Amino acid sequence: MPIKKYYPGNDYDEVDIFGNNAAFLCPVENCGKVFITNTTRMNDGLKECPKCGKSKVTLQAEGGRGTKIVEATIEWD
Repeated sequence: MPIKKYYPGNDYDEVDIFGNNAAFLCPVENCGKVFITNTTRMNDGLKECPKCGKSKVTLQAEGGRGTKIVEATIEWD
């Protein structure tokens, strides 16, 4: 399963991270859905692509739920 990590302050074409929010472009072939997650979600910063369900984002925050993202990871099949 491929994994890619992202960090705030870097310029990415497929990801945007701002504060406790992140928007991702699903990397799964023939999907390409843009989806948003944040560290305040009830699922503790975990979210699957709402279209294909084959990619999953995990957010790491500096102080727990609702705080600034320090690392974002996406995995996919």
